[in-house]
Amino acid sequence: HASHLFLFCWISRGLCVCACVCILISEWLSFDRLMLICRLPESVLLSSHVYPSVKYYLKRGDEDQCMEEMIQLLETLQEFSNICLMITIVVDRPFPDLDGVLSLFRSHKGLVRVVVFSIERP
Repeated sequence: HASHLFLFCWISRGLCVCACVCILISEWLSFDRLMLICRLPESVLLSSHVYPSVKYYLKRGDEDQCMEEMIQLLETLQEFSNICLMITIVVDRPFPDLDGVLSLFRSHKGLVRVVVFSIERP
């Protein structure tokens, strides 16, 4: 299950409220689940107020697989207009080599807006 965070932004001028914008950020989606959502014909990602977040567990030695999957995800998400992605990379000791992943995210800074690194201990 994905947990969701709803943010309500009120746009106002003086005392009169002109509009209400609802922004949905989906958290804790796996790579596979987000790819399935991207492939839906009427995907929720077509909404301009939905910003997906993916959580990826990266172990040392799996860096190449992570790069391939992140490239696939970024190429797929570029088909949607005005979309931004939040990526959480969960690592453990011994730490993986993050140079390639970070370079990839930097080259897509318009799409990848937030990168969070989390250390998970067994």
